[in-house]
Amino acid sequence: MFTIPVSFEDGLDGWFDRPVQTGPDPIDPASAAADERRLRRMISNRESARRSRMRKQKHLEDLRSQVNRIRSENREIANRVGLLSHHSQLLCLENKRLQSESATLRRRLAEIRYYLVMLELRTAAAVPINEQIPSIIA
Repeated sequence: MFTIPVSFEDGLDGWFDRPVQTGPDPIDPASAAADERRLRRMISNRESARRSRMRKQKHLEDLRSQVNRIRSENREIANRVGLLSHHSQLLCLENKRLQSESATLRRRLAEIRYYLVMLELRTAAAVPINEQIPSIIA
């Protein structure tokens, strides 16, 4: 047989003597007003939570839209960087070619000036040109 400890039985004193409620409490105006305030507050809190969730959802959608826009901009910028890099390489090659051509032309100009000076000196000395100056124009 099951026995209940004495200390547990002491905690049940008066428990079984309480009246059993079978229907709603008699209407207490203060209690009814408190219940109405509690109900309004609960409805207000639910509506506030719903608005908060809506704001959060809109913010999340805005962030996703911003991410997509920025990714698209990044792709466009990367494409432009690639194109400009290629163009820069072409310009560097052209610049090197022009520098080489410029150096060649400066050397030829210096040679021509040298031969002109030599020509003037020989003409002044009355030496025939054909005998002493080789042809510089190839």
